Amino acid sequence: MNIIQKLSSKNLLIFNLVLIGAIFGFSMAFITFSLSGPSVRAQAQQNTVVIPENALAAAEDIQTAFRSVSEKMLPSVVELKIVSVRRQQMPDFNGIPWEFFFGPRDRGQDGQEREYRSTSLGSGIIVRHKDGTYYVLTNNHVVDDATEIRVAVRDGKEYPAELVGKDERKDLAMISFKTNDRYPLATLGDSDSVTVGDWAIAIGNPLGEQFSFSVTLGIISAVGRTGGPGGNINDFIQTDAPINQGNSGGPLVNIRGEVIGINTWIASNRTGGGNVGLGFAIPINNAKRSIDEFIETGTTSYGWLGVSLMDPTREISIELGVEGRRGVIASHVFLGSPADNSGIKAGDFITHVNGREIRSVQQLQMLVGDLKPGDRASFTIIRDKQQ
Repeated sequence: MNIIQKLSSKNLLIFNLVLIGAIFGFSMAFITFSLSGPSVRAQAQQNTVVIPENALAAAEDIQTAFRSVSEKMLPSVVELKIVSVRRQQMPDFNGIPWEFFFGPRDRGQDGQEREYRSTSLGSGIIVRHKDGTYYVLTNNHVVDDATEIRVAVRDGKEYPAELVGKDERKDLAMISFKTNDRYPLATLGDSDSVTVGDWAIAIGNPLGEQFSFSVTLGIISAVGRTGGPGGNINDFIQTDAPINQGNSGGPLVNIRGEVIGINTWIASNRTGGGNVGLGFAIPINNAKRSIDEFIETGTTSYGWLGVSLMDPTREISIELGVEGRRGVIASHVFLGSPADNSGIKAGDFITHVNGREIRSVQQLQMLVGDLKPGDRASFTIIRDKQQ
């Protein structure tokens, strides 16, 4: 049989058809497997994952707590809209080159002042209500230069407000607004019971109206921090709950929905002062007496001891016999002062006031300042190595 007869034979035709069919079948199977295989395996993996019910229940309990705190606190938080008017001396444009280009002008207009209006935002906490007037606690630096204050609440309403009193030393202020509408008062907690690692919830109006009434979460990072801006004397609570400009004056809240602090400042290495997890709040116990005094008199008063104070160096501590002890030194006593009249002498090492341990000069200044004028207090001192 020649080659032409072989190629045209029936057997070879059948063989070729079978071979082509096999190749086509393998190709379709490979394509189908490639497209469907991974999704089938992924589906099988998803179906095998089971979330434990006890873990879900625990997580949902925490979530419920955060929801409850937010629902409780948000109606007591307000947004403060501040307008400040500043006066600036106008520059003297008379003379060359002004007159050369624009001709002479009335020199009587030189040196005039011009007013500039600027706006800013802050936060506040409704803490008292009396005879249709609501009292809002905030920071002094939020309202210090305000010529116009408006209070915005979460339901969208706004009210004109006025300054009741302020305290630059503690960076506290109080404003008030009048309405017949009903708003809940914030519950004030005990900041002395705050412990590092506790939950911390910050509420306020960061970075403008677009983000008003925001709630953020973190923990208490430290307590007793000092070094606030502007000579502020508070022993701050440090938190990593995100706060930014505009949060000032808003509450720092515990897991029970109680105010434990007033968000006041942040430490940041970012341009413009963005949050890096270093936020600081005034302990609410530092503000409780101020709230009453603002409402009653519009001012605050401070106790005065009448001493100059210094933190001891290691050498001085050894010389006084107080090495390893906490306290501060009365380096000078003013004649006729409460300290002088009570027998405190220069060189005394003050360790406690009313049983509370003294850790720094700033803390002693704060504790003495919180004493009402006329109050009596117990000081524990070490003199000549004797307590």
